[in-house]
Amino acid sequence: MKKHYWLCLMCIVLLSSFSLVTYASEDEGVVIDESGVTTEDPIRYDLIGPSPRWAYISNTSLSLSYNGSGAVCYVYISGMNNCTKITGDLILYKKSGSSFTRLITWSGLTTTGDYLSREKEYAVSRGYTYKLVFDGTAYGTTGSEPIYLSTESTF
Repeated sequence: MKKHYWLCLMCIVLLSSFSLVTYASEDEGVVIDESGVTTEDPIRYDLIGPSPRWAYISNTSLSLSYNGSGAVCYVYISGMNNCTKITGDLILYKKSGSSFTRLITWSGLTTTGDYLSREKEYAVSRGYTYKLVFDGTAYGTTGSEPIYLSTESTF
C-alpha cells in the first residue's frame, strides 16, 4: 500500500512539473503617466476631475427653440475673473439634404465684460432641422482663445 501511495505521489509531482500555468497581469501593456492615469481606464479620469476646457470661459449655453412663428436663438457665455471681452457671431443654418444653408448671421456680438447674453428671433418654417452656431473669441488679461458652440433642433 505504501508503494502505491508513493507511486501516485510521484506521478502527481511529475505531471504537475510539465504543466505551467501563467496569469497575465491586468496592467500588462498599459502605459501609466506620471499622474497615474491610463488611457484604457476612463473611470480614472473621472476620479481626478476634469481638466479646464477654456482659460477664460467658465460656462456656456447655446439653445435653439421654436416659439410658434420662428426660431429663438440664445447664447450665454460667462467668463472667469480674467476674462475682459467676448466677441462673436451667431449663425443660423437650415438643413437642405445632407448639408446646411446659412439663413442669417448676427455678427459683431460683443461685450466689454466677463459675460455675453443675447437672444435673437428669426422666422422659420416647421418640419426642418436647424443648426445654431456661435463662433467667437474670448479675450483675457494674457491673451485670447476661440469659442465655438453648436446645436441642432428640428421643429
